[in-house]
Order: sequence, then structure tokens, then C-alpha cells
Amino acid sequence: LALYYPALSRMYSIVKEPNKAMPLYQRSRQITISLLKNNFSILSEKEKSDYLEKTNSIFNNIAEFSLLYPQFDSLRGLCYNDELILKGLLLSSSRSMIEVVSESPDRALKNTYWLLSQQRKQISEQLSTPKDERTLNVDSIESAANNTERKLVKLSSAFADQQEQFGCKWQDVQKTLKQGEAAIEFVKIKHTILRHDSLKTDSCSYAALVLKPGDVYPQFIGLCNEESLEKILTRGDENDFDLVGRIYSSKTENTLYGLIWKPMESALAGCKKVYFAPAGQLHQISFAAIPLPSGKLLSDEYTLVQLSSTRELIRNAGKPLQSLKNAVVYGGINYETDSTLITELAVVHNMDRAEVSEAISIARGMDVASAWPYLPGTATEAENVCALLKKHNIETRQISGEKGTEESMKSLTGENAPDILHIATHGFTVPLGDKNEAYKVFENSFVQNFNPLFRTGLLFAGANRTWNGGKQIRGIEDGILTAYEAGQLDLSKTQLVVLSACETGLGTVKGSEGVYGLQRAFKAAGVKYILMTLWTIPDEQTAELMSLFYGKLASGETIRKSFAYAQNEMKKKYAAYYWAGFVLVE
Repeated sequence: LALYYPALSRMYSIVKEPNKAMPLYQRSRQITISLLKNNFSILSEKEKSDYLEKTNSIFNNIAEFSLLYPQFDSLRGLCYNDELILKGLLLSSSRSMIEVVSESPDRALKNTYWLLSQQRKQISEQLSTPKDERTLNVDSIESAANNTERKLVKLSSAFADQQEQFGCKWQDVQKTLKQGEAAIEFVKIKHTILRHDSLKTDSCSYAALVLKPGDVYPQFIGLCNEESLEKILTRGDENDFDLVGRIYSSKTENTLYGLIWKPMESALAGCKKVYFAPAGQLHQISFAAIPLPSGKLLSDEYTLVQLSSTRELIRNAGKPLQSLKNAVVYGGINYETDSTLITELAVVHNMDRAEVSEAISIARGMDVASAWPYLPGTATEAENVCALLKKHNIETRQISGEKGTEESMKSLTGENAPDILHIATHGFTVPLGDKNEAYKVFENSFVQNFNPLFRTGLLFAGANRTWNGGKQIRGIEDGILTAYEAGQLDLSKTQLVVLSACETGLGTVKGSEGVYGLQRAFKAAGVKYILMTLWTIPDEQTAELMSLFYGKLASGETIRKSFAYAQNEMKKKYAAYYWAGFVLVE
């Protein structure tokens, strides 16, 4: 491998002669996939991540070549296959591990996975603690976890034989499409090999691989450069309302429609339903709200279905929809640490009298401001959701106040996982660099951590204690569920997670793996559908959208159609800010 990757660069000197370069690109791709296929399953997660970076760079160069030399029809099909292989490969690997362990009767396998879970829990606990208070060496625990993961792979032939994703072809996706439907794989390309009139070396641009029934090969369409897109998406001094109003406006010089959708319109002629998988900054966009020159919205002209990868169309083909029988709903959580909460936690953790007294003493000794205030709207939202679901005979449990602990959330795993999990609470996404310094005042381990899965999370009971740097109460959770921790849960039985909190769809975009944040965490946990937010939506409109969504869902409609119905009803009354921030991802 060390010899192979540098050797590839030698062929780039002849790219000005595309007929000579073409077979070299095909051969380099063949070797790359062979190496990936034969080695990926035996690597630890950290090693897989490093491996994917190298693979990404090679596939990126092939995609760039294909885009600039469209005469090579077959290469477009290979580029589509590359997206099916690469998008979320690491995530898919993690999800498969949970599913295999969950279904296996092998006690040695389950014990090894339990050990890995404990090691990852230790990593989480240490990284959630200020550096000067850590009791263990994080690097040594991570090394031990990597070794355990390798052992886990060796114990299970199902991991070693994880070849399904490498065999996905664009023709398989095409077979799932009906007339009037299209599938789009968006691609982000870093230009490193070739020059082009409108691009420069080392710049990035976006392209789309568009596939319809009957196509001999997918179409590969160049869209826009990343700089133009960032100019629209970058926040100035605007509040959320003004920012959304500007981004989803048809009056700006460069519109989202002009940059992203207009170049594809001729390719999508006759299509009314579009499945699409975003890439890069496109994850931040609510496609439903993109305005068209006619004054209509994109969601008025097309039925839009957002996927992690169009590979999901192959995975779900022919699978019957499961009925929704039970739900757990969070809302109205108390974020302060007081004697009532500690009493509640004492029962969960079987704390003795001395430990309870110590915990109450620590809580009383804290003199900190409430960084995260109580949200009365979430209590109303939770009550309304429960009422709607119970009305249609869906067994529902509401968790609020002091009972809304991180411990209670972590208990909803494996066989205890509900069909529907609705979480109405505070959420946070601390951007790397935090340009607007919105979080600078908080000098805690979440703000200071460079791992994006620790810089994103949900707040549960007692979270203010930890967020404000209060002394850790021994033996209990800190009240902050990070994306890293959420990703360790087994929610493979859960059909739907609704993250009714601020910016739960945001995070750090990392190559072909997509957004590192809460959406990735719940995908890794095995959830089928995730309803999340791209910006803060007011309580009143959130409650209204949820009532429409759950009312339709509880009556027997599918998750996808229920969400489309709710958004369509909302957009009849409100501007995009009030409804388009919610995004459903399969």
C-alpha cells in the first residue's frame, strides 16, 4: 500500500492525452477497490478512517477526469459505483457491527463487544472531563479499544465477509426506479490534476451523477464551485430568520437554484420524484425550500427524498414497512441539579446515603448561571405528541422533569429501544473555530474538544452542572449526551428518531462520510429515519408541524409521506424559516 499510492501520481503527467490516461485510471480504480475490499473489514475504526482518506483522493481524481472528459461513457458508471461504495462506508461498517452482535448467539462475540463498549465509554468519560481532572490516559484506552475491535472482527465471519457494499452497482439502483423517478448522487471534487477555464488547481466544486430508468449510463453534470456556495451559506451579522430569508431567496445574485438545480433540469425532464444523497456543504441545505424562478418551491415541483446514499434504495427494495407500536417522548426536562434530581438518580444508581449526601452537598456548593434554561414549549410539545399517538393506540411513555436523565436515554437500547423516539430538548453544535464566538464564554471540555462527535450533543436533566464546569458527581452521568455516546447505542429496532432541538442536523462535514454530528450518531446506532433541524425553529411552529406529522403518521401513513404532508401544510401558511429547517433523512 505504501508503494502503491505514490506510484499513482506518476500517471498524472499524461492526463493531457486522455486516451492514454483512461486505461490507467481504470486500472488504478480496480486496484484501489481490491485493496479496500480485502483489507477494510480487518482494520480498526481509526485505521479505516485513514485508509478512506487515501482511497477518497484516488476516486476524487477519477471523478475529476470523468467530469472533464465526458466522452468516456463507462467511466461515469464507475464514478457512480464509487459513490455507492464510499458514501458512509465507515458508518455502514459500524452499523453492521451492532446488527451482527445483536442477532448473534455467540457469547464470546457478545462479551468482546461489551468490552469494546466499556472502553469507548471510558474514552467518552475522559474526553468529557477537563484535562487536569482526567484519571486515565486517553491514547492508551483508544489503543486498547482498537485492539479489541480487531479481535471482534476475527471472532465474526459476518464482519470479515462484509462485502455487500463493495458489490453495489448503479444498475442495481436503476432497477429500483420507476418511470418519472430519478436518483442523484452529489459529488464534491477537489481539483488537483487538471486545469479548467472556470476552475483552478486545489479549488473545489460540486457535480451531480444523475440516473433515470432507461439511461445507458448516468449523466455527470458539473454544478458550481464551492466558493460561490459558501458566499450564500456563510452567516454575517444576521439572525436565523434573516439568514434563512436571504439563503432561500430568488432575488440574490447567485441563487441556490442557479448554482445547484438549474444545471440538472434538462437531465431531470419528466421526473416528478427525486431521490438524492448530498455531499459537502449541500448537507446544510433544505432542498424543499429552494425557490424557483416561477415563484414556486422545489418541493412544489418534485417529491424530494433525502438519503444518506442512493445505496439505501437497494437495501430497502422489497422490504415491508414495519408497524409503529410504541414510543418514548422527552420534553420539559429540568437542566438544573437539585436535591429532587439527585434523589431520582440515587434510585437509578443504587447510591447509599453517604453518596447522596455528598452529591447534594456538591450541588448546593455550585453558584453558576443557567446556561440552558427550562423550555416550557417542549413540555407542551411532548404532551401533544403523546396525546396524538395514544389516540391511535400507540403505547407511549413521556419522560420529563428530573426523570429526563441521560441514564434514562441510555437505557433505551437493544430490546428496550422504542419504535419511535422523540427528543425535545436543547441541542448544541459547536463549530470548529466558532467564528462568531457564540460558545467562547463556556470553557468546558465540549467546546475545547477537537473531535466533532464531542462538540455536538443533546442536553438532559442536570446538564447545567457539567456545562458550567461544576464538580463532577461521582458515579452518575453528566447530563450531556454527545454524538459520540449516542453512536454507541443499539437503536436498530427504532424506526424513527425525532430530534426536536436546535441545529441537530449540523456538524463537521468529513469527506465521503458526510456530517459528523448527531445525525451520524443516530445512523450509526441503527435508526431507519431521522427527523432533524438545520436551524432554530420557534416553539409554536414546531408544535404545529409535529401535530400535523404525528397526526398523519399515527393514522397509518408512512413516515416519508407524513413528513411531506406536514411540510406542505406548513408552507401554505409560513415563510421557509418556520418549516424548512426540519429535514428527514433515510
